[in-house]
Amino acid sequence: MREVASVCQDRNGFIWASSKTGILRLTNNNYHLYQLPYETADIIHTKLLYDNDSLLAYTNNGQIFLYNDVYDRFDLLIDARKPLKDTHLVLNRIAVDQNGAIFIAASSGLYRFMESELIKLSEEKFSDVHDFIWIDSQNLLLATNNGFWTFNSELLSEKQLHPYSVHNELKVTKLYYSEPEKIFWVGTSSDGLYLYDISKNSLIKSPISIVPNQPIYAMEANTDSTILVGIDGQGVWKMDSKGEEVLNIYKENNDNPLSLKGNGVYDIFVDKYKRVWIATYSGRLSYFDQESAEGTLITHQINNSNSLSNDNVNKVMEDSKGNIWFATNNGVSSWDVEKDIWRNYYKDYQEQPMVFLSLCEDLDGNIWAGTYSSGVYIIDGNRGSEIAHYSSLVQNLDFANLIPRRRV
Repeated sequence: MREVASVCQDRNGFIWASSKTGILRLTNNNYHLYQLPYETADIIHTKLLYDNDSLLAYTNNGQIFLYNDVYDRFDLLIDARKPLKDTHLVLNRIAVDQNGAIFIAASSGLYRFMESELIKLSEEKFSDVHDFIWIDSQNLLLATNNGFWTFNSELLSEKQLHPYSVHNELKVTKLYYSEPEKIFWVGTSSDGLYLYDISKNSLIKSPISIVPNQPIYAMEANTDSTILVGIDGQGVWKMDSKGEEVLNIYKENNDNPLSLKGNGVYDIFVDKYKRVWIATYSGRLSYFDQESAEGTLITHQINNSNSLSNDNVNKVMEDSKGNIWFATNNGVSSWDVEKDIWRNYYKDYQEQPMVFLSLCEDLDGNIWAGTYSSGVYIIDGNRGSEIAHYSSLVQNLDFANLIPRRRV
């Protein structure tokens, strides 16, 4: 399924993803594709919303569908173009309140659909609602053609908070609330990223000057202190929750099969298992598991002295200088991680078997290496030379549990 525009998770743990070709439902070991009963198929994208136990799909041209779990299908609720007699309508976002009413942010204003009735709200206050987001259970923050407003879904009343001036009008594409900082992040179509402090009524441009002036369609926190920002054509940007620093940028890399698939990011969703799902235009749907960090496989490489001496590793230790030491069945290896330089000790030693079982570092930075039946060796931690070798007069005595002394 290509051109994925949206992804969400329901209360049963199912992952749902949408494209204009249909809706995909994913489980751990299965999937199902649903076709939507479009009135007309001239759509650009289809998005999803799961809110108040309702799963809804909606298109950019005003068609809204509700998932029917009894019949396991999507049913058309309304094609908003028909009652409004507006064939050019653009539906930007929907939200569902506690009473099941659907609020619609559209190119011709704000609407409520409830009990098969569609009504226009806040007439003559604004002409275009670009996006909205819940502030609390009753109030929405609206980004409109003439500024920011709050709207009370119970009283059906509005209040303007921050009017635009002639020189600072924004075309908002995505609103996101950063809970740690109590700040609304404002993604735009061509003006980058803004930060809106509703308590101070302060709207400022993000101090991150390198953010491209391309559409920002997705924002989602992946940890308590970081937010992922999806930029159309520019991949995923990982930022700190204050919006002051870029921590990483993820883009498609044809030479890396584990990289992001597609740079046109339309949606980002973090599920309850902390998996990050990314919907892209060209790269379909992908995810990565934050709990499973990418690892480096360390092995012995044939005819390469700059590698681990043996694949049977019995003990691993990091010394005070940051080098990693390995006790193996064929000697001891040390790895300077920063320089990627390996040193091997007692590899293929002919006098006696060199099976090493334990390692520790003393207060002088020297490495003590205990063996199976061959005693203990002390290696100079700086020069790598042997300082001493102690072997026991008692046959088959193992030095398998060396315990380092530590300063108190």
